Amino acid sequence: MALALAQEMAKKVPGLAVATLVILLLLFVILTTVNNMSPVFSGLFTLTFMVFLIILIMSLRSKEHPGEIEEASILNELTTSGRFNDDEARGRGLQVFSFASSMSATEDFSVENKLGQGGLGKLPEGKEIAVKRLLRSSGQGLQKFKNELVLIAGLQHMNLVRLLGCCVKGDEKMLVYEFMPNKSLDFYIFFIAGRERSPLLVGMLVFIYLGLLSICCLILIRKKRLQEDREKEPTLDELMISDRKKGYHDLKLFSFASIMAATDDFSIQNKLGQGGFGPVYKGKLPDGKEMAVKRLLRSSGQGLQEFKNELVLIAKVQHLNLIRLLGYCVNGDEKMLVYEYMPNKSLDFHLFDPTRRKLLDWKMRSKIIKGIAQGLLYLHKYSRVRIIHRDLKPGNILLDDEMNPKISDFGMARVFGQNEAQATTVRVVGTYGYMAPEYIMKGNFSEKSDVYSFGVLLLEIVSGHKIIHSFCSEECPMSLSDRAWDLWKEGRSTELIDPALADHCTRPEIARCIHVCLLCLQENTVDRPTMSEVVPMISNENLLPLPDPKMPAFSLCRHKLKEANSSPRKRECYSLNEASISDMEPR
Repeated sequence: MALALAQEMAKKVPGLAVATLVILLLLFVILTTVNNMSPVFSGLFTLTFMVFLIILIMSLRSKEHPGEIEEASILNELTTSGRFNDDEARGRGLQVFSFASSMSATEDFSVENKLGQGGLGKLPEGKEIAVKRLLRSSGQGLQKFKNELVLIAGLQHMNLVRLLGCCVKGDEKMLVYEFMPNKSLDFYIFFIAGRERSPLLVGMLVFIYLGLLSICCLILIRKKRLQEDREKEPTLDELMISDRKKGYHDLKLFSFASIMAATDDFSIQNKLGQGGFGPVYKGKLPDGKEMAVKRLLRSSGQGLQEFKNELVLIAKVQHLNLIRLLGYCVNGDEKMLVYEYMPNKSLDFHLFDPTRRKLLDWKMRSKIIKGIAQGLLYLHKYSRVRIIHRDLKPGNILLDDEMNPKISDFGMARVFGQNEAQATTVRVVGTYGYMAPEYIMKGNFSEKSDVYSFGVLLLEIVSGHKIIHSFCSEECPMSLSDRAWDLWKEGRSTELIDPALADHCTRPEIARCIHVCLLCLQENTVDRPTMSEVVPMISNENLLPLPDPKMPAFSLCRHKLKEANSSPRKRECYSLNEASISDMEPR
C-alpha cells in the first residue's frame, strides 16, 4: 500500500518529493547534533526520510521510462482478460497462454529448442508452436510487442504468419506463432547451392509480393476508415475484452431476446427477403448498428446442414469482398445467422430491373465484376482453407453503401484440401443456369465449377439479361450464351452490351469481358481459366491477346442441330424458367 502511494505521488509531485527530501536531510543533520533526541522520534524521522527517498527514485525512474507503468498495467490486464480480440476481426480472438504452459512447451526454453531469438515448443495436444520471447531489457521490444499484437491479430492470409496467442506474466512477455518447419528465407538464400536456389527464389519472391500486396491493401482500407472518423480510432484498451461465453470460432452468441428486440419481433416491415434457408430480416442493435438476420426454417432439414456449414466456413474467412458474419443465435428450434447489413440489397435487385439497371454505369459494373473476382480468388487460393462456393449468382452478391460487392450464402460451399483438385457428390445443389455441366451431369465440382458460374454472372452484368433469356433466330432458339458466342464469332460482340451502357469509350473493355466470359463458359474444365488467370484478364493488367474460346456448354443450337436430321421440327421461340434445386441425382 505504501509503495502504491509512493508510486502515485511520484507521478504527480516529483518536484515536491525532491524539495521535501532536501529539507529532511538538513533537519536530520541539525537534529543529530542535539544529544537529547528521543529514539522514537529518531525512528519516525528515518522512516519518513526513506519514504521520500523511494518517491524520488520512482520519480526519476518514471522520467527515464515514460509510459512504462501504464504499458505494464495494460499488458497485465491481458493476462486476466482471457482473450485478445481485434475489433475488425469480429470475435476471432487470440489465445492467452499461461507462463507455465509456455515453459512446458519449450522445455524451460532449452537451447535445443532455440530457433533464433525465440523458441520452439509443442503444446500438450502435440501442435508445434514458435515462441518469441521479449528481452526484459528491451524498451523498444515492448513497443514492438504491442504493435505486433494489435496488427497481426487482424490479418488472415495464406502468406502471412499466423499469430496464435500471447503470454504475459510480470516481466515475461511472449508472442506465440504457428511453427514454420522450413525456417526463414535467409537460410535458403545463404546455405543452398546456386543452381537449386534460383527456382526457390522466384517462388519466394512471388509469395512475398502477394503477401506485401495484401498487407498494403489492408493498411489502406484501415487508414481510409480511420481518416473518416479519427475519434473512433480503436485503442489497445478497446481491443482487450473480458471473458465471455464463446461459440463457433469465437463468433458472438446473440440471445434470442436481443434478436427479437432488434427485428421488432420479426415484423413484416423488417423482412428483406426469403431464401431456401429461410427468411432474412433487418435488425438494429441498441447501439444503432444495423444487421441482417437469417432465420432457419424449422421444417428445413437441408437448412440445418447449411446453417452448420455456413457457421463454420464464414468464420474462417476474412476479405473485403466476402460478407461478414457477426454472430449467431441458437434457442431451442430457433437457429439464426447474424450478418453485417447491406443497404443496397443484392445485385439482381438492380441488374434485372429496367429502371434501376440504368443507374449501373460501366464504371460501377466494372467495380462489381472485379470485386467478385477478387473474392472468388481469395476463396480458391489465398484463404486459410480453400473453399468452393457452388452457388454463385446475382442473388448471392450483396452490395454495401458504396456498391462494393460481397459474396454471400456459403450454405452450399465445400472445403478443399490444398492438393485436392476435384470432388464428387451424389447430392447436386445449386441454381439452374449457373451450375457447370460436369456438376449437373456427374456431380463433379472444383474451382472450375465456380469459374463457370462467374462466367455466367459476367455475361449477365454486361448484357443486363438473365442467363435463361432466349433470343429468336431463323435456325433455332438461342440462349444468352449462344447469342454471345455467335456475335463474338462474327466480330460483333459489342451488340450484346446492355443499351443502358451508353459510354462508347468503354466498348473495347466490355468486349474483352465478353471474351473472358466465353472462356469461362467452355464445356471442358481444362479449357477454362483459373481465377488467378481471370483476375488479370479483366483488370487490364495483362493486355496480351486472349485465347479463342470454344462453344459454350448447354448450347441450345448445338442440341437443336443434332436433332435436325432425325426429327424435323417447327422453329419456335421459348424461354427457360429459372429454378433453384436443392437436391438431385447426377447421371
